[in-house]
Amino acid sequence: MSTATERTVRSIEDTSWTASAMRWGQINIREIEPAVFDVAWWEDYWRRLRLDGITLNAGGLVAYYPTELEDQHRSPWLGDRDLFGELVEAVRRCDMRVLARIDPGESYEDVYFRHPDWFAVEADGSVMRDVSNPELYVPCMNGPYYREFVPRIIEEIHAKYDVDGIFCSEWDGRGRICHCVRCAQLFGELPQEVGDSTWKRWVRWHESRLADLWKFWDSTSRGIKPGAFFMGNHSEHGFLADGAEMINVDHQHRLYDEPLWAVGEQGKKMRAITRGEKPYFHIFSSYSYARHVAKPEAEYRLYVADAVLADSRPWFTMIGGVQEDKRQFGPLEDMYRWHFENQSYLRNRSSLAEVAIAFDDRDRFLPEDRRPDSFRGMYYALLRSRIPFDLVHVGRLEDDTLDRYRVLVLPNRACMTEAEAETIRRFVRRGGSVVATFETGARDEWGEPRAAGLLDDVLGVAGRYPAMGALEHSYSAVHGHHPLLDGLEATGLTLNSPLVCPVVAAEGTDASLLSLIPPYIYYPPEMSHSRTGDSGLPLLLVTEGTGSEGRRVYWPGDVDALVYKANSPDHLRMLGNAVRWALGKDQSVQVNGPGLIEVQPYRQAGNLQAHLVNFSSPDAWRAPVHELLPVGPLTIRMRIPDGERAADHARCLVSGQTLPVTVENGWAQAELPRLLDHEIVVLELS
Repeated sequence: MSTATERTVRSIEDTSWTASAMRWGQINIREIEPAVFDVAWWEDYWRRLRLDGITLNAGGLVAYYPTELEDQHRSPWLGDRDLFGELVEAVRRCDMRVLARIDPGESYEDVYFRHPDWFAVEADGSVMRDVSNPELYVPCMNGPYYREFVPRIIEEIHAKYDVDGIFCSEWDGRGRICHCVRCAQLFGELPQEVGDSTWKRWVRWHESRLADLWKFWDSTSRGIKPGAFFMGNHSEHGFLADGAEMINVDHQHRLYDEPLWAVGEQGKKMRAITRGEKPYFHIFSSYSYARHVAKPEAEYRLYVADAVLADSRPWFTMIGGVQEDKRQFGPLEDMYRWHFENQSYLRNRSSLAEVAIAFDDRDRFLPEDRRPDSFRGMYYALLRSRIPFDLVHVGRLEDDTLDRYRVLVLPNRACMTEAEAETIRRFVRRGGSVVATFETGARDEWGEPRAAGLLDDVLGVAGRYPAMGALEHSYSAVHGHHPLLDGLEATGLTLNSPLVCPVVAAEGTDASLLSLIPPYIYYPPEMSHSRTGDSGLPLLLVTEGTGSEGRRVYWPGDVDALVYKANSPDHLRMLGNAVRWALGKDQSVQVNGPGLIEVQPYRQAGNLQAHLVNFSSPDAWRAPVHELLPVGPLTIRMRIPDGERAADHARCLVSGQTLPVTVENGWAQAELPRLLDHEIVVLELS
């Protein structure tokens, strides 16, 4: 049996190969390239990258093979060439997997005039056109284009080529509302305004239609070739991830003021969505602001490093197979080579984080003036405090998920169901601690206010009132001594958050530590003083917990959003203090020394790992990073699991160093002299 035949048999039998695929690639071929596309060069480059698989343009908007479908346009530059066929053969020579990429999100004017019922309709009754290129028409995802024509494209590709699946790029409608008769019949009265109650229902209906479409195209593909699955782009959403063989986030680069650690955030979200049970990939590009200019190597390296810290598998994408800017190829080859050489340490590892930050997709249902960026602020506060954490999805909270952690952090998780609140309540009863902010639990899953917060009994709230704000130029009065106030001993006040929920503390809850000094005049300076003084309105509620219950910390204000907006050092410090106090013991992995460093601890069979990424750069908050700035020395401490012995040295997988290890009172300690971009310190156990 030939190798190609063996591979086909394997793909028919199962899709288990997805679990072992560690490095992926994608070339978005431009329509002008077929005449000059150098397949041999790319085949050699794929080998140097040690790729496991690649996604390549086949059809949809532009066909790169001799299609026989009239409504699928061939590239005008294709001529007699079968570029996609040549590429598939090259992939197979490299013993790689291949997904055929199609793009059904747009089509052409001639197709519209032949099949006007295929296309989406605007609210004014006109045909929907693509915003970036009005020459293109947008198909209705509930119409014959998606339900009849796309399956014909899938059938033709499978009939001609040995591919492992179909990857669909612009397929999800991008949130555009089609007002055609068919959609109105399926949904009912369509929304006229984003944000109203009809729009909220439409969002969930649209997602259910996408999930059904995924299943339909997947069954179409597998029905033709068993094992050849469908994969849609942006599959990191829970309603899609459950049916996927492997998932991805298409977060190719960061723009403007997006912080570097937003890369790891995407991976941690995918791990939460999949519960770590499926392979997940981060699609990244070599550019920052323009399609065809390479980002600086420093930005490139840190971007990929933070994705790998979150256990994302790297998936590069390039816009075009003919590149003028060659600067991208060397760094990518170096990063993929390192990943290949160390992949045994990147498989099957479990996070040792004892803290989880909750997230969801319901902030879009909140009023615009009640959408502070609390999640990003809390993420940064814990990262800056070097408190390792995972993410958990509010809509996927289960007892066994929460039992992995000692602390659950709820950064303004306002929209919540009663079942979700009860899961959190059980977590606290079992000894879990909670840190929460602002309107957590105060709204239903559609963003509508509740008469009382679902978690008020947990958070020590006896009474709650509508939020006040924006409280510009207000302050927090600091009182007394408590571990949450460590570092604020020399001040009687600090900043206050713009939004605050007035609350009455329940009996047994300490509400004495912070209180509101209402807003007062900023200018002129002669009049910049409080007329009212300390109002006594509590800004921090602390509940010790009784019996087996865990500790609780609640900020009635959006203090985490304040951290993200103003980089408030006092509130950053207090949030870190709060999580450490709620944890009630030392973290299992600790890193001490200079710099802004993300820390993620892992346990693998036979070893412990401290995965570090160095964000110490003036460009960490604004892309791109121009140069790498080393920090050090760093002291790394790891708690040795009971019954295990630690080796007398630790290995550094990036720098190649070997670090002496000292062991005392159940802790192993090593000193890393210098951290450039990233490092994985591995301590073997026996």
